[in-house]
Amino acid sequence: MKTFRLILLLSIAAFTLSTMQAASPAVKEVITANVGGFYLPCTGDYLWGEVTIEIIQAQKNGIWKMRNATVLGYLDQAGTIPSGNVYETSQTFPGMDFFMENTAQFRLNGKVVAIFKFQMMSPVNANGEITHEKFTFNFICK
Repeated sequence: MKTFRLILLLSIAAFTLSTMQAASPAVKEVITANVGGFYLPCTGDYLWGEVTIEIIQAQKNGIWKMRNATVLGYLDQAGTIPSGNVYETSQTFPGMDFFMENTAQFRLNGKVVAIFKFQMMSPVNANGEITHEKFTFNFICK
């Protein structure tokens, strides 16, 4: 079943990339983002660290890849008391400028401890102005 899901995800990613490249040249960008103070209720840790994200984008479509990201667990929100836990996650997800949705897994010592659900919406009106923004994420404990 995992192999089927991987093949399906890669097929979707390849289709999205080929569609994007046919419409206009794709732009590749690599960014580093700080993760800081997100509470993981499954283990009681606050997550801190840097993640590297590769973005391939054309027009309003894109694919975001985060590979082998490592974030550290802390006992306090300020990130000053380490718990000793090291979390790993990888994810690839398609998205658009105004809507992204994804699910990822957080692993601790090789075991999935949480499923991460992420959603970002920034709809625009006919004038191209953002009408409102919504950013939600939550963890489902395993």
